[in-house]
Amino acid sequence: MPLAFGRLRHKEAFLGIVAIALEDIGPIDPENVTRAVLAVLKRHIAPGEIKDVRSLLPSYLHDLWPWPRFWAACR
Repeated sequence: MPLAFGRLRHKEAFLGIVAIALEDIGPIDPENVTRAVLAVLKRHIAPGEIKDVRSLLPSYLHDLWPWPRFWAACR
C-alpha cells in the first residue's frame, strides 16, 4: 500500500512509519535508513530526475537528502 505523504505532517511521523516497516529486520535508526535510501537514489538517478523526485516529497523530508551543496546548485 503506497504511503500518502500528504497525511503525514512531521518528519517524526514519516520516520515512525519507516521504523514500523523495518521492525522485522531488527533495531534500526529510521533516519539513517532513510538517508541511505536517498543517497542510493542520488547515485543512480540523473540530477534532473532526482530534483523532480525531491520536489514531490514534503518539505520536512528535504533535510534528509544528502549533500546540501548539490541541492543548492540545482535551484
